[in-house]
Amino acid sequence: MSLLISAVVSTYNRRASLMRCLDSLERQTLPREQYEIIVIDDCSPDDTAEWMQQRPTIRFVQQPTNRGIAASRNEGIRQAQSDWVLILDDDLVLMPDVLEKHVQAHREQPGEHIAVLGNTRQAPDMEVTPLMHYLEETGLSPLVNADSIENPNDLPFGYLATNVSLPREFLIRVGMFDEVLFSGKGIAPYGEDTELGYRLKQAGMRLIYREDIVADHYSALTYPYARRRAKIAGCIAVRTHRKHPEWINIDFLNYGLKSRSVIQAKRLATENLLDPVLITADQRRWDHPLLRRAYLFALGTHQLTAMLDAVKTES
Repeated sequence: MSLLISAVVSTYNRRASLMRCLDSLERQTLPREQYEIIVIDDCSPDDTAEWMQQRPTIRFVQQPTNRGIAASRNEGIRQAQSDWVLILDDDLVLMPDVLEKHVQAHREQPGEHIAVLGNTRQAPDMEVTPLMHYLEETGLSPLVNADSIENPNDLPFGYLATNVSLPREFLIRVGMFDEVLFSGKGIAPYGEDTELGYRLKQAGMRLIYREDIVADHYSALTYPYARRRAKIAGCIAVRTHRKHPEWINIDFLNYGLKSRSVIQAKRLATENLLDPVLITADQRRWDHPLLRRAYLFALGTHQLTAMLDAVKTES
């Protein structure tokens, strides 16, 4: 019996999360001979490779150097031997019918340009902090907000995220993930899905959403993590503008000297005064409407100043 789908899991230095993800992948209702699991380890310094020796039924590939999530996912796509590829992160725990339902969705809506996005939700047994609630309300959460979806049978490309399955040949033809744009010092996973989604949409992709294809996300969102994402988002926006100026416009960054001085003052105030308060507020789970505004102001400042820094260093 031929393989129907390949589950590609990228991982780096999170062995415990990876093992939990793999446990859920090996408990799928789809017959095991109809799918493969491919783990691409981005040269983790932990004991991931040793633990993977205990899972001989899973294909394990260790990158010789740390090259970033885009390169890891591309290697998994190249290694895949089925028609459809399911892109997963190592902090997901899948419901038992996820693979079966991805295959079913592709069969119900056949075509080489169809991508199927599942429902990645915050794990029910994990705490939702006030910060996480604020970010979800404002659309800044890394998880897809299902309430914002207008047409589940034709989503905008920006919804492309983990727990998505696509035809392998379509991915390869479009160029897969951009390994140059999403690599370099200080660049963590962010935006590689959206940039790929943009190119796939231009090539004719139709992205459909299936709420019943459920994966639980086991990763806490702290303020330091959100702050780092905001800074990376700023840098990536400038990089993406260089590649896709028709998509992302950064002309508004041509501030005059007076405006730049004001932005610099906001930056110093945010880094030296506001950030310590927000770290404490997040740790102690303080909840107040003013904190919502403070989080948004601080994260917006970090993203804007990161964009200005990137304009200087990458021009």
